[in-house]
Amino acid sequence: MQTFASRTMGTVHKDHHSLAAMLGALKMVIARGPQEGTEEFFRILRAMLFYVREFSEQVHYPRESDLYFPLVMEALPNASVSVQRNEQSHVNAVYELGMLQRQLSAWQQYGASQRQAFETAAVDLCDRYMAHIELEEADLAALLTELVDDDAQGPERDPSLVHAGLLPTGSQAETAASFAIDPEQEFDRLYIDITHRLTRFVTPPSGSKPLPHLGG
Repeated sequence: MQTFASRTMGTVHKDHHSLAAMLGALKMVIARGPQEGTEEFFRILRAMLFYVREFSEQVHYPRESDLYFPLVMEALPNASVSVQRNEQSHVNAVYELGMLQRQLSAWQQYGASQRQAFETAAVDLCDRYMAHIELEEADLAALLTELVDDDAQGPERDPSLVHAGLLPTGSQAETAASFAIDPEQEFDRLYIDITHRLTRFVTPPSGSKPLPHLGG
């Protein structure tokens, strides 16, 4: 039977996969540029930035702060510096994503003079966010793997986090038992909608690299 640790790890990994795919697709759309479909280009970018910011702030970051990081700290107190670094990265990312949304609006409203500022900031943020994800995967996930009690295979990566029967008795993580994941369904629908928009908006030339798959 899966432990609370393995399920939490699997769910956080799934979040990372979704965010990394969205960030990769965002960079690709920026590189492609508006071309003929200007309105749809801005519509897709707005949706992608909204997804990354709101999913991070409303679902992923609370999940890490309330479930994932306390689990690490309970078993591995020497990970405090790493946890604090990641918590600060969360605050910075939400702020910077909000700034990007405003820069995108400025480009759409005031024209090409605002394009370079948005593109430079967006690509830089995407690269740093993806590097942050890689650090979390390599650092905290590696530490948590030590907590999986049955085998050394690591977490199952498909199941969503559910509450019944998952929290070990006496664990500090029980304080997060009331954490709701209902908003995740809304973000799943948005994720699928963005995937469909990208499919319609971008048709890769023959032999070129296709869009990153935005799958869970």
